[in-house]
Parts: sequence; C-alpha cells; structure tokens
Amino acid sequence: MTAPQSTEQPLRAALLLDFDNVVSGLVQGAGVEVALRFASEPESWLPWLSAGTARRWLVRRCYMNPAGYIEEGSYRHFYSRFRPALMGAGFEVQDCPRLTRFKNAADLRIVIDAMDLLTAPVFYDEFTLLSSDSDFVPLLLRLRAADRRTRLLAHPAVGRAVRGATDAVVGLDELAHTLGWQGREGFNAGEDEPAEA
Repeated sequence: MTAPQSTEQPLRAALLLDFDNVVSGLVQGAGVEVALRFASEPESWLPWLSAGTARRWLVRRCYMNPAGYIEEGSYRHFYSRFRPALMGAGFEVQDCPRLTRFKNAADLRIVIDAMDLLTAPVFYDEFTLLSSDSDFVPLLLRLRAADRRTRLLAHPAVGRAVRGATDAVVGLDELAHTLGWQGREGFNAGEDEPAEA
C-alpha cells in the first residue's frame, strides 16, 4: 500500500543569500569551522530551510565578493573557491566586488532583484533573505504590502523593528546548530543592533 500523496502545493519561493554577511556572522558567532561548512556544503543546510513547509525554490541566488575570505590562522579561504559548491546546489552566483573599503553593494543588488521578482510573470509566494542586515526593513515591508510571505535569517539579537517587518525570523544561531555548532555563548557578542531596538 502506498502512502497518500499530499495535495498541498509547495510555496513558490525565492532564496536570496548575502554570502559575505552570513559567513562573517557565522565566523564571529560560531567560529571558522562552522562558517567553512556553511560555505562548502550548502546541501547540508538547504533542506533545513524548508523544514515544516514544502518549498519550490524557483530562484536561488547568492551575492558574493569573490575576493573576500575566511581567515584561518595564516591561511585565507577565498570566497571564490566556494562558487562550485554553491552552483552545484543550484545557486546562481552574482559577483559583488567591493566598491569601497567596506561595502560591496550586495544589499542593493538583493533589493533590486527582489523588486524585479515581485513584478515577474511568475508569482512568488515567499521571499527568504539570508542576511543579518537591518537595511532590508523597507524591502520586507514592501514585500508584505504586495501580499508575499517573508523570512529573514538574522542575528538572534535582531531588533524589534526588523522582527516586526518580516513574517518569520530564522536565527543565525539556529543555522549554526544545524551545521554542528555546540556552543551557547558566541552570538551574545557583537550584536547587529540592541535587542530592544
């Protein structure tokens, strides 16, 4: 006897990954080993992002500064080396080199792409933004006004304004635990913004 088939249609979803932001957050909060696992084994965390709700990722896009790196002792793991793993997991990788000393404009590219997807012929039920950047609040509000669900991967101490702008916040610490991190203290330091903000 075969199991009954679910009649629930998967969400048509877009996944937009600010690679530099997530990797640096994982390095600071959970350590280099966890950040390297995230970068080199996307198949290990992609199913976790869909847990509980069936999703069909129509778009998987990664925004990366290829010259960025994870420092491990005196060795640098350049982000460009992770491109094949991400492409193998179905990501379209967009190069976002630094335009100034600290900014690579990935957040602006994410906003432009999300707005393009919002007006695309295909209806996207949900947008998942993997970035702890609070600058995305206006985008999240715009997506909500267009009757789209939103999820944001964020630092566990993300402020109320950010939490209020999205349907769901997925903690960066939860992602780290999925990748094998056993710690409890790492994400309490270096908060993106105060918890009460």
